[in-house]
Amino acid sequence: MSVFVFDMVERQRGFLLDQARAEAESVARTLAVASASGVVANDLAGLEEILNSVRQRPGLSYACILGPAGRVLAHTDRTLAGKYVTDSVSLSLLNRPATLQYLAQDDGGIDLAAPILTGQRLLGWARIGVNQQAQRKNLARVARDGLYYTFIAILAGAVMAWFIARRLVSGLDKLVSTVDAVRAGDRSVRADETRTDEIGRLGAGFNSMLAAVREGEEKFRTVADFTYDWEYWRAQDGRLVWMSPSCELITGYPAETFLRDPGLLRRIVHPADLPLYDEHMRAVQSGSIEPGELDFRVVHRSGQVLWIDHHCLDITRADGAFLGRRVSNRDITLRKQAEESLGRWAQVFNNAAWGIVVCSPGGERLEDLNQAFARMHGYAPEELTGKPIDTVYATESRSTVEEQLAHANATGHHTFEAEHVRRDGSSFPAQMDVTAVKDAHGEVLYSVVNVQDITQRRNAENEILRAKDAAESANKAKSDFLAIMSHELRTPLNGITGMLKVLREGGLSADEQREFLDHALAASDNLAVILNDVLDVTRIEAGQMTMGEESFLMADVAGPACAGVETAASAKGLRVTSAIDPALSGQLLGDPARLRQILLNLLGNAVKFTNNGSVELEIYPLAGPRFMARQDAVPVHFVVRDTGIGIDHDDLLHIFEPFTQVESPYTRIHGGIGLGLAIVKRLTALMGGSLEAYSEAERGTEVHVTLPLRKAAAMKEPPLFADGAYMERSIRALDHIPPDLNVLVVENGLDRPTALKYLEMLDCRGAAVSAGAEALCALESQHFDAVLMEVQMPGMDGVEVARRIRNADGTRFDPRIPILALTAHVMPEDKKCFLNAGMNGYVAKPCAPENLRLELLRVLAHL
Repeated sequence: MSVFVFDMVERQRGFLLDQARAEAESVARTLAVASASGVVANDLAGLEEILNSVRQRPGLSYACILGPAGRVLAHTDRTLAGKYVTDSVSLSLLNRPATLQYLAQDDGGIDLAAPILTGQRLLGWARIGVNQQAQRKNLARVARDGLYYTFIAILAGAVMAWFIARRLVSGLDKLVSTVDAVRAGDRSVRADETRTDEIGRLGAGFNSMLAAVREGEEKFRTVADFTYDWEYWRAQDGRLVWMSPSCELITGYPAETFLRDPGLLRRIVHPADLPLYDEHMRAVQSGSIEPGELDFRVVHRSGQVLWIDHHCLDITRADGAFLGRRVSNRDITLRKQAEESLGRWAQVFNNAAWGIVVCSPGGERLEDLNQAFARMHGYAPEELTGKPIDTVYATESRSTVEEQLAHANATGHHTFEAEHVRRDGSSFPAQMDVTAVKDAHGEVLYSVVNVQDITQRRNAENEILRAKDAAESANKAKSDFLAIMSHELRTPLNGITGMLKVLREGGLSADEQREFLDHALAASDNLAVILNDVLDVTRIEAGQMTMGEESFLMADVAGPACAGVETAASAKGLRVTSAIDPALSGQLLGDPARLRQILLNLLGNAVKFTNNGSVELEIYPLAGPRFMARQDAVPVHFVVRDTGIGIDHDDLLHIFEPFTQVESPYTRIHGGIGLGLAIVKRLTALMGGSLEAYSEAERGTEVHVTLPLRKAAAMKEPPLFADGAYMERSIRALDHIPPDLNVLVVENGLDRPTALKYLEMLDCRGAAVSAGAEALCALESQHFDAVLMEVQMPGMDGVEVARRIRNADGTRFDPRIPILALTAHVMPEDKKCFLNAGMNGYVAKPCAPENLRLELLRVLAHL
């Protein structure tokens, strides 16, 4: 019985020692794994919390976490935390290999340490001490009681010994089975702690330790399973040991799918990135990179393409055994999109056609700018970056720009215009569109300014304003012209009709009748002048007026021009004088009719606006360039000078425009429709000359005209009815119309009786027909000395009648009979048409008997 008792005690002592070793190893390794992250992060509070989980374990003498240098990072005895070990056993531990180390193991207790590792790096030691004194005392008491009971109950000893041995062995076997199940990974088993003996206490201690281990594992599992990143553990053989559930967020595939099919990891890589991924995997397998990092694309189960940031590194067990590779993948699609967007905006910024500049919050510095902004100011971008903002603004614009930028900071956005300065000092107008970029608190971070050179727009606006002003001026001139035209036409018409009505009523003396008729004729002449001016301007504006070239004497041009205004000047008591330089006494080449018209208009205008004093005409040659002398050119200068009312400077700029008069149409004193000076300006331009005017209010006006004329070698006969002066010279050989000249009048209008009366006044006989066919018949039946032909007639017009007369064979009438056109068609092309049809002369309506007489004399003189 005693042998049995001692044997049982020894067996229990060995079992308890093994159990204590196993528990101590498990606790030490659990502490090493659980405290690794705390040691790395130097999280002393976290390490203290880990020790608290084992502090109440039965039989635990102490537990501590040591740093690699021997510093106590955490201890169940908090007074030792932060101190360094000094005993020889602890110091020897610091130099031992990173494996499980037993520092002491006997019946008194167990002292062991487990290394704390990350990869192959030693971070410190997890050390515990287990006290076996209670178990040893209990075993000694059992042995002693057994001996006592042996002597007291020898008969019952065998039964009791057998019962006790069986009970103890059964409890220990169950506890060993529980330990083996935990070692195999089953964390759901529990030791029997219902017993009240040592086996029950051992079971309770084991369950507490297992609960602490399971709680730590649950924490790490929770963190791993609910991390946002996609993480997994790939074994050395390529098998996936563990896959985080977050893989489904990034790929659309659950963790179980990857665990069953590891090849899916490569199949979801974007085809374009497969070579890059395969090269990375080869480098990983060869061990050439540690850790590894790579950005590549994967294809989501839905087909969406995502970017991931891939990190991987080797993982090892505490003993250094290689366990595989830990991989962490993070979705960086939004970051990539932001980078691409920033890249596109950078291209827009750098390549924009308009200037873009980023200013400091206060607007005092140019922090960043694009090429267009630098180019429009004559700089390179690096030359302006960081410079004060007033580098590109005119001095007078800086205060305005600062105010406008401050306004933009207050409102968030503002557009204004300012003058900018280039590097060379020149300036240009620019439109500035300012946007203030603010933070969440409303503070301005910076201002973005779009700058556009608006020189062309400003010029266009100015052109539009000038055109608007010109249009308004033209519209006003047109309105004034219509008012003047209405007045100038209606006034003589009223005079003509009024005089004729009074004459029709009768009861007037002969002198009164003559006076009324003279007034009516003067009004008619005034109407003719107005119509001629309008026609001349129309022809010039339409480009239908051409300048002729014939020889003439300057005296033959200036004399009639002065004579034409003599009557009006005498009525106002004015003197009209002319002075022609003797150097211009010879024959000149030019258009005398248009030159006379220029002088007549200038002289008439001078007389009209002069109330006392004189009007002078001065003509002299200028010393022109040598090439003009070689071409026998003579630049002739004409000056018309008066002592009239003068013209204000502002009005002087417009007096040569059509329909323009200085006076208001309702308050003006002087007549006219405002075309005389416009005709002068255009005729001067057509002749290749120049025109200038000088005036001083209340002192008079001078108009200077310079025309390029040429010296004539000999007298040339001008074209038909081109110049009145030539007409006068042409009739010197025939100073009167032959008596009883028989003239056929072809006229279908109201002018027929007037024409017949004119012929009677010229001592001529006349017969009238109203159509072209009748004219041909009249020529066949009767002899006529000339034909006075209206052009516009129904049926056969005057041009066709002239052609038929000229093309006749002479058997019916003389095809050479003189034909004079009597018509209101006065355009140059009309005259050319009449000449081409065979007509010899031309009398424009309205005409006077004197005009008809002179034209008949001219035509008859050429027969």
